[in-house]
Amino acid sequence: MDLAAPGCGDGVAFRLQTARSVDRNAPAECGDATLGELAAVAEFAQAYHFDLLQFSEGAGVVGLVMATGFGQTEGGLNSTFFSQQELASALATGNEARLQGRGRVTPFVSVEIMDEEGRLLPLGERGELVVRGDQIMIGYWNNPEESKRASAFGWHRTGDVGYKDPDGWVFLVDRKRDMIIS
Repeated sequence: MDLAAPGCGDGVAFRLQTARSVDRNAPAECGDATLGELAAVAEFAQAYHFDLLQFSEGAGVVGLVMATGFGQTEGGLNSTFFSQQELASALATGNEARLQGRGRVTPFVSVEIMDEEGRLLPLGERGELVVRGDQIMIGYWNNPEESKRASAFGWHRTGDVGYKDPDGWVFLVDRKRDMIIS
């Protein structure tokens, strides 16, 4: 994970390999940036596993600066959000299960879990995350087949597998398919 220091332009000041180790070999253009200047880290990538002890130790080094969530360009970027305050609460109470989550659904978007036949699934069941809202794309440029597939059943199909818990938290567990475009 790359952490950009304030005033450092596009340069990366620190690379956090794990919550335990910080590479302090910053590019020269970053000057004397320190971890103390780090205001926040936002992470909205794929499914991951938080190690509570490791993350707690890392938070002791850099401070509690992380927020996370779920989103994608086609689906409105921030479909869920897990704030620094909620992260602090999960760490303080030792709630490792909550640390695996991607947060709660944000305003102006609906997030559900769907099976292959287009049925919305009950809480706790795994299926594909689907999103709906005014900010969702209308289609892929010059690709009507993929647009039709992605919007099947009136929802945008994200390609991510997950579930929702009774508190409305969204959890990612896998990808239906991974694609690398080069």
